Amino acid sequence: MQNIKIKFSRILKYMGVSEKDICMDTSFKKDLEFNDFQFSFLHFYISNYFNIQISTEEYHCIDTIGNTLIFIQEKQQGNL
Repeated sequence: MQNIKIKFSRILKYMGVSEKDICMDTSFKKDLEFNDFQFSFLHFYISNYFNIQISTEEYHCIDTIGNTLIFIQEKQQGNL
């Protein structure tokens, strides 16, 4: 999981998120105020960087940083 956190942190920093705002319970919409465009890019970066597919039905799993990290880990392990 630590490797996933480091990689995901890089994505967020690349997208302009300050390191102080990167917490497990940080919400993309409420706390970081991501708009639909930024959210689409986040999905794109996650899919490509971690080599996983995110279906439209799975978008609800990506609401906070913590939930996103768990989602990525479970997708990589084949649990989703």
